[in-house]
Amino acid sequence: MSDIINVIPQTDNKDIWTIKSDGYYNNCVTTVMKEEDYPEESINSIVQNAIDTLSQCPNPNSNNESSKTGIVIGKVQSGKTSNFISLIGLAFDNDYQIAVVLGGNKNNLLEQNVTRIKNSFRVDAMDLVILDTNKNDDVINANEISEFIKQNRKIIIIGLKHQKHIDKISDIFNNYKLSMIPTIIIDDEGDQATLNTKKYSKDKKKMSTIYEAVLNLKNRIKKHCFISVTATPQANILIDTLDLLSPDFGVLVYPGTGYCGLSEFHGDNQDKYIKVIPEDEISLLDSPGIPNSVYEALAAFFVSNGVRKYRGDFGNHALLFHPSQRKVDHASVVAKLQNVVESWKHKADCYEDIAYQSLKRHLVSAHNKYKSDGVNLPSFDDLEEFILDSIKFCSKVHLTNSDTDASKNSELYKTNIFVGGNMVERGLTIKGLSITYIIRRAKTTSNVDNTEQRARWFGYKEDYIDICRVYTTQQIKDDFHYIFEHDEALWDTIEKAEQRGTPFKEIGRVFKNNSKLLRLTRANVAKTQNFDFDQFKSQNTVILDEKVAIENNNLLENIKNNNKERLRVL
Repeated sequence: MSDIINVIPQTDNKDIWTIKSDGYYNNCVTTVMKEEDYPEESINSIVQNAIDTLSQCPNPNSNNESSKTGIVIGKVQSGKTSNFISLIGLAFDNDYQIAVVLGGNKNNLLEQNVTRIKNSFRVDAMDLVILDTNKNDDVINANEISEFIKQNRKIIIIGLKHQKHIDKISDIFNNYKLSMIPTIIIDDEGDQATLNTKKYSKDKKKMSTIYEAVLNLKNRIKKHCFISVTATPQANILIDTLDLLSPDFGVLVYPGTGYCGLSEFHGDNQDKYIKVIPEDEISLLDSPGIPNSVYEALAAFFVSNGVRKYRGDFGNHALLFHPSQRKVDHASVVAKLQNVVESWKHKADCYEDIAYQSLKRHLVSAHNKYKSDGVNLPSFDDLEEFILDSIKFCSKVHLTNSDTDASKNSELYKTNIFVGGNMVERGLTIKGLSITYIIRRAKTTSNVDNTEQRARWFGYKEDYIDICRVYTTQQIKDDFHYIFEHDEALWDTIEKAEQRGTPFKEIGRVFKNNSKLLRLTRANVAKTQNFDFDQFKSQNTVILDEKVAIENNNLLENIKNNNKERLRVL
């Protein structure tokens, strides 16, 4: 990899500046990735993504005040954190001094980001200061930060996406000298909480609290780049392009080798991985009994763990139940599952007893279903010992919600079962997640972005995807297939715009959505219209010629008037 890369933007030659790619901080980050066995190809890709992004940020050595807003778009569970950490390292090597990371709106996500960032920058504290708003409140002030700058130390401030925490960071930049320090701001999960949820309130000037706090932060820092990082950019793209958080530029971050996401789970082979829960089955939530599909999921979980161990793979193995957002439901499901797991553990310990036969029937059935799906398996007899070991050494059922954090207890086991709702649907990574049981869905219309973020079963699992399964309803299965089609079209639109040199703000905001039960994002953030007629062709660029635009608009109005019965306003 060369030391210097000259970046030539496609649309604005005055922004050309030189990116140094082989500096101290970037090398620290890449060294850690090598130690963690990242493939060389993946490391090069991550660094190149960082270069592509930083090249569109303001030149930190410019004498002028300058700010930009960008978006980095990845895939769910594809390693976006590694990309923005690499971006921070590269920014430090190219004369940015401060990085602010808005690290999620829940404490567990903040802690996850703090841990990842500290592990990725294994450098002397005299070179880099890493602060977080939960633990370093007394140091996050203008005087202390000024001292760190005088000592030529780089600074990362990681804050909760909460008004109080953001305001605390903003106060630093009331100091004029600090306000002129080149700063990069990373908004992790940038479609969540940051955007203006009061956009369509009666008072047009009203702003949601976090949105207002973020704008205040941006206004305080005179030389900065604000980067939203997300796998679900629908809201960021669909907000008014005059909004201060509307991206000036966008970068697509492609997953590395071995990633399994929408196309693998919800594309042409979805029937292999997605198992539909029968509609006439008793309810897990509303019935005192346990549905047969729950027994199937548990049996598949232990059989799949046995298969991995038989193959020599002794990594983490997890099962997630996502029944609803209600904590009372979580507690009920935990109690039911714990009873089953304890019963199965007892039977596994006494496998020569006749009582084991009832458990064995479930396990043999799961084994047979894997074989029916074309999975290459040894005989059940050859697997049985590995399966029973998995049952014996399984964790208790972990409850994961805002009242209980199971992350520490789960580290005591290799085989884990989790039950959760909101706390397990965004940003959080469950190691070795192989089996998912998800029945949570809104009764009417759901949002594409929120729904896709629940796909914790995505990730780098090429080595064992053949035994991964998702147990869900027909409607949720359909939702994800439609989301797969939408996501393919969205990326294609952005790719083509990039190839043509079309500025990000001028990309046509027309996106594919074939489901009447899905809308692209929250209606209080961005309003959309659905056009439902045959042979509609997406517009991929904005028409800047006023006469042509008026003619096109008149044509579109005629089409809308002639298709009123087939047009829905969301």
